Amino acid sequence: MSEMDEGFRLEMAEYIRQEKELKVKLEILEQKLAGPEAKLARAREIVLKAKAAYESILGEVKPLRSDKTLLEGELGLLSEKKAQLRHDAALAKGGYGMRPGTTAFVEQLNEVAGDAATHNLKREASALDAAAALEALKAKMGKT
Repeated sequence: MSEMDEGFRLEMAEYIRQEKELKVKLEILEQKLAGPEAKLARAREIVLKAKAAYESILGEVKPLRSDKTLLEGELGLLSEKKAQLRHDAALAKGGYGMRPGTTAFVEQLNEVAGDAATHNLKREASALDAAAALEALKAKMGKT
């Protein structure tokens, strides 16, 4: 039995040696971890404070953003109303489209070419004359 006891003692001694070795490694690791864990705890505190500050400021900002959106919407509506009023005023004044220089140019063209309404009347009259001449020609040809 002494050989068996000796085997158990040797095995137990090996376990004890491994246990001591692991405890030393654990102590070293705990010492290395102490600094970073303290920093981590401090960083967590800072993050929590920052998050609380963020939530507080966000509470102040949300109603202001809402008011800003409403005011921007009202400004947009006013801009549309102003544009409509400008449009109506321009139509009441005589319309769009011609700049001051363009109006003078159109007047000069009317002097050279004549009034468009007069031109249209002459064209219609000549078309009627041509239609009458054609009818006369048809009638003449039909009789001959």
